[in-house]
Amino acid sequence: MPRENLLTMPLLEQFWSLSKTDYKSEIFKIINEASYLLKQEHVDYLFGQITETPTAKLGMEEFDALSGLGRHSKSAEFTAKTSEFFWRIISDSENLKAELVEICISKFADMIKL
Repeated sequence: MPRENLLTMPLLEQFWSLSKTDYKSEIFKIINEASYLLKQEHVDYLFGQITETPTAKLGMEEFDALSGLGRHSKSAEFTAKTSEFFWRIISDSENLKAELVEICISKFADMIKL
């Protein structure tokens, strides 16, 4: 759909709503596979939705999606915003699980390599 320019915002919102169901893994798999085809407005929407989730409830699926969106974004500003998100988690990691922080460190390192 993104390739054919058929992904409207209402359709993306409907698609995203499935991430709150048993289809969460599939939704994030699709986001990861299609991230390089998404328009910036779609990327911004997904970023906003993912980052609204409390940090302690984020998992590998969300971090992979954010990393992929940042890596494939055509906007240097958005890539920086994604890196800053990971850095904030690393910096404020006192009350977070060590595994979560390690994942963020890895994703942050990947982002700054770009």
